[in-house]
Amino acid sequence: MLLVCTQESAVSELATELNPVPGSEDLLNLRCSAVGKPAPGISIYPSQALVPTQEEYFTKNPNTTVTVTKVHNISLKTVRSLNLQDLVVSMTHPLRNEDKIVPLPVNQEGTLNYSLNWKETAVVFISLFLILCIIFGTALYISFKKKRSKNTPEPSSTQMTNPLSTLVPTPPSTETENLMSQRRKAKI
Repeated sequence: MLLVCTQESAVSELATELNPVPGSEDLLNLRCSAVGKPAPGISIYPSQALVPTQEEYFTKNPNTTVTVTKVHNISLKTVRSLNLQDLVVSMTHPLRNEDKIVPLPVNQEGTLNYSLNWKETAVVFISLFLILCIIFGTALYISFKKKRSKNTPEPSSTQMTNPLSTLVPTPPSTETENLMSQRRKAKI
C-alpha cells in the first residue's frame, strides 16, 4: 500500500475486493479500504446496486492515520435490471482523489449472464423440436410404407407362376399338325 505523507496529511491507494457471498446466488460482497490522515471518504456508484445494509469501520493506527473500511453487498438482480457492467469506487481526501472501476462478473456462469442462459435454453428446445420432428417424420414414413405394401396385392398361390401358363411356345400337337396339313392339301 502506497502512503503519501505530509506532516499533517497522508493517504494510501484505494484497495477493493469483490467476492461472492457464500450461500447466496444473488449477492456479491464489495470490500473497500484506504488509509489516511484525515480519514479518507469512500463512496460507491451507482448506489442503486447496493443492498441497504453496509458495514463501515474506522480504525486509528499508531501513526495517527485512520484505516477506513467499507463493506457493501451488491444485488445481482439489481445489477442485471440496471444493465451494469461495473461499479465505480471513489476515494476523496485533501491530498488526492482516486476512482477505481470494479468490473462485475457479468460473463461468469451462475452470476449475471441470464441472457446467455435463455439463448442456450432456446437452442436446446429448438434442437429437441427438430429431433422430434425427424423421429415423427420417420415413423410416419415407415407407417405409410407398411400401409402401402398391405394395399398392393401380393401374388397368391393361384397367381404363382404356373409353368403351363407361361407364354413359351409349345410344340404343336399332332392333332394340330394334321389339321394344318389337311388345309394345305385342300389349297393345292
